[in-house]
Amino acid sequence: MIFLRIAIRMTCDGKAHWYLSVKYTRDPSGAVSASQELYIDKILKRWGMESCKPFPTPFPVKSDIVLDELLKPIENPDPVFNKQFQEIIGQLLYCQQQTVPEICWSVSILARFTTKAGAPHMALAKNVLRYLQGRKRIPLLWCAHSCQQPHLLGHIYGYADASFADIKPNRLSSMGYVFIINNGAVSWRSTRTPLVTLSAAESEIIALSAATQEAVYLCKLANKLGFIQTSPTTLYEDCTAAVALSKENRFRNRSKHIALRWSFVSERQHPFVGDIQVIAVSRKIMLADIFASPMPAASFIPFRDSLLGRTSRITPLDSRDASTPDDDASFDE
Repeated sequence: MIFLRIAIRMTCDGKAHWYLSVKYTRDPSGAVSASQELYIDKILKRWGMESCKPFPTPFPVKSDIVLDELLKPIENPDPVFNKQFQEIIGQLLYCQQQTVPEICWSVSILARFTTKAGAPHMALAKNVLRYLQGRKRIPLLWCAHSCQQPHLLGHIYGYADASFADIKPNRLSSMGYVFIINNGAVSWRSTRTPLVTLSAAESEIIALSAATQEAVYLCKLANKLGFIQTSPTTLYEDCTAAVALSKENRFRNRSKHIALRWSFVSERQHPFVGDIQVIAVSRKIMLADIFASPMPAASFIPFRDSLLGRTSRITPLDSRDASTPDDDASFDE
């Protein structure tokens, strides 16, 4: 996590300026930004794309057609081609782990084909590079004296989201989460659910469980680094059924396969523990949606800017504005 690395460098060697290809800068207000512009330029030059036309998003909006093309078997895979594809994916993984969280979903999808890549896979990887060409000068920013309401300076809050059965070969679901402090993202993840779910609410519960584990860890780490968390970590969720279920631990026969994850989220909201607080929000402001599915540029860019601390236009709304997916009813006994 970036804020951990900054804290370590400030403790040991003074203020950090460069660390593992990431440039850290500070403005007079004390805000810190992290950028990988030079590293991205190096990647683009490596693949002869330093003058390529930038793309507004890292992945095509019509993802179903594209994903079907990726799943087609590759006849006589070329080991040299696979090695080149693995190199690109490794470079993109390093970018998304450091300062480019918004490409996390795209890289997660492409990384599943590192041993069986073909021309369509390489084309999509280079699409991500074209996206980086257009955003390489945008840093990840953490403010020093401002924070989105109703949050407090130095307090962590997060978003968790999941799709439903969008991965066709095994009908797993994509899920992701992001945690923010002082307007900038500090921890994020995009991956597949570890098991098949039977409703959107179930996949959201699994995403909440993963996010809760990260929230507990981040809270303890932040306290040790001096970011004292005086209140439970807020987790925003756009599925009202999942929010309601996360606050109870009554056994249900149809949810036995997710019982442990469900109980864990519920326990962490119990008054005796009180690590987290799950709150329902509108799907329109679910920042973690960028880690669970592709988005059109009109939605993608505002979400990205909010993750990077560049805008405060996306703020938590009252839980009454949250939307409920139609298939949440399948959770009822």
